[in-house]
Amino acid sequence: MLIRLIICICTTCLYADISQAQPIPGCTDRAANNFNATATANNGSCTYDAITLTPTLKFLHADTLNENSGTIYWNGWLWHHNDNGRFFPSRLFATDTSSRTIRRMIFLGTDQKYLPQIDWEDIAQDDTHLYIGDFGNNVNGARTDLKIYKIPKTAIPSTPNNVYVMPEVISFRYPDQSVNPLPVPVNTTDFDCEAMVAYNGKLYLFTKQYTGSQTALYELPSTTGTHVATKLGTLNVNGLITGADILPDRRVITLTGYTLTAQRFTYLLYDFTGNAFFGGNKRRVILQGIAQTEAVAFLNNNRIVIGSEKVTTFPAQMEVLDLSSLLKDYYALVPLTNVKKETEDIHVTLQNGWLTVSQKTGQKTQASIYNSDGRLYRNTTITNTRTDLPVSELPAGTYVLRASRAGRVQTFRFVITKPGP
Repeated sequence: MLIRLIICICTTCLYADISQAQPIPGCTDRAANNFNATATANNGSCTYDAITLTPTLKFLHADTLNENSGTIYWNGWLWHHNDNGRFFPSRLFATDTSSRTIRRMIFLGTDQKYLPQIDWEDIAQDDTHLYIGDFGNNVNGARTDLKIYKIPKTAIPSTPNNVYVMPEVISFRYPDQSVNPLPVPVNTTDFDCEAMVAYNGKLYLFTKQYTGSQTALYELPSTTGTHVATKLGTLNVNGLITGADILPDRRVITLTGYTLTAQRFTYLLYDFTGNAFFGGNKRRVILQGIAQTEAVAFLNNNRIVIGSEKVTTFPAQMEVLDLSSLLKDYYALVPLTNVKKETEDIHVTLQNGWLTVSQKTGQKTQASIYNSDGRLYRNTTITNTRTDLPVSELPAGTYVLRASRAGRVQTFRFVITKPGP
């Protein structure tokens, strides 16, 4: 049954048809070797030519950060941590982006008692908090005290002084591991974890699976307490994942790691919907150079920093890698909220819950809005030079505006975001 809906915009009434339409699944990434220009729903099928990139060395770490295992970029500084309590006491270190000079230290606990640092493996952030993952589990795979420390950003003043912070604690276990797991030989468990991101009010863990060189994705609440993680899926990355970071607005995740033969890589996940990180584009990039890569963080939309621990004769270091050549086509098709997207004769802007379509005088355009599953939400004939389409009622997700005129179809992809829970 076709439902007829009247949409009133200013004084002009437009008639829109809402119906079920057959999606056009396929690869929507122009950078892929199987790009499908007619596809409206990214089905995660994109494949890519093999590529190798060479990071640029920024600096060698100070000796106090020889086991740098996690890094984020926040407030103009890089924030790092070591992976265990060998460098007592437990703390975060802040450095600038171009040198190893330690600008600040944040101690976890009080000046009388520091929190334990069993095996810190990654650090993540959202708008309000930092999260430190004490969930390394490679010794025997049998830890039952897996936890994440949650620190309010407001607890870290902008003054240059070192401070003590008592974090909240998020404890968890894996749903597919025994409550009382049996010990296994070192570096053989599938329940080790060294990578975490915060996204839409949740925490997401990417495990380091030794038996199959895969990574499993788990979801956790970001609230204090004891939780059982939710397993969302598994991805064959042909290696061991050791770090992660996310660009929430761009929906891009970078994972870093290395193979069992010490070939290091970064894995890009992008153009996903919701928490289906493995459902969008997946691109593996080999990294030149020998190092034990353990940490990764976005500096901006196109550049990441990569941190490596000291191993034998190889020093602990920070490198920078430019990803713009890999992501430019995706960014062009999936603009940020409030960023203008235009072609030669059509301009599209998403702002404050309205999708504004502008065109030349005297043109007639058929505009259709689909979600990522191919459902047709709105089908409108546009004759004005400017038409405002309300989209605030749409659920959070990725959408496509298909503008058809005189046999020519132009596609504009946009994102609707909603506040997290």
